Amino acid sequence: MTEEYTYFQFATGKGIEISQIESTFLHFSKAVFDEYRFFLVNDLSPYKPIPANLIDFDSIISKKLKEAVAEKDTDISFDFWLNSQITDRVSFILATSHRVALLSINRNFFVMDNTVFSFLGFCKIFYGFFCPLYGYGTTKPNDPPEFAKVDEGKIETLYTYNFLGPDMVSKYGTEKLHSIPAWQIEDLSDGGIFIAMELNPFENWEKHTPNYEKAIEILGVSRFQQGG
Repeated sequence: MTEEYTYFQFATGKGIEISQIESTFLHFSKAVFDEYRFFLVNDLSPYKPIPANLIDFDSIISKKLKEAVAEKDTDISFDFWLNSQITDRVSFILATSHRVALLSINRNFFVMDNTVFSFLGFCKIFYGFFCPLYGYGTTKPNDPPEFAKVDEGKIETLYTYNFLGPDMVSKYGTEKLHSIPAWQIEDLSDGGIFIAMELNPFENWEKHTPNYEKAIEILGVSRFQQGG
């Protein structure tokens, strides 16, 4: 098992405040537990993974968010462990002042296909609840969204995993996006589209490079990034 990490970034809309997300975050946390068995970690006391059906689950989230608001924090972080295992860990940081949600993902998720599917499921549930404008990964932590492009409904780089919100889909066109030679293209409930160029960016990635090259030609994008 490894302690290496890779990253996933979401560009959020304007005006998201920590004081306003309690209900959304609570329902999101319960959904990733019910669907994929991601346990939220109580980092207040005691430090341990907690199931979403625990009677105190709501109050643990509420307490942490209220403390952040009281201290006028603009960032909030939570950890989730798949099947309560620290070796399969996703750290979630919502930086409202920067309009970014950063996921730090333990590379152990990419050892087996089933845990890759679980991680992608986590991301899709996040997208469904928080409605970001754009999401991408895997990447480095110092690779923030280009908001000048995002707010225009455009992307600069094609990644292994790409969430394009409705404005981006409108800009590029559904037909064009579905013509990309990707491993998976999924229409999302809000009109967005999820594009996964390959299942696992850390296994046999070289054979997928021609598909990335064709995809950026279709989109008129200047570059792509494989791995993370």
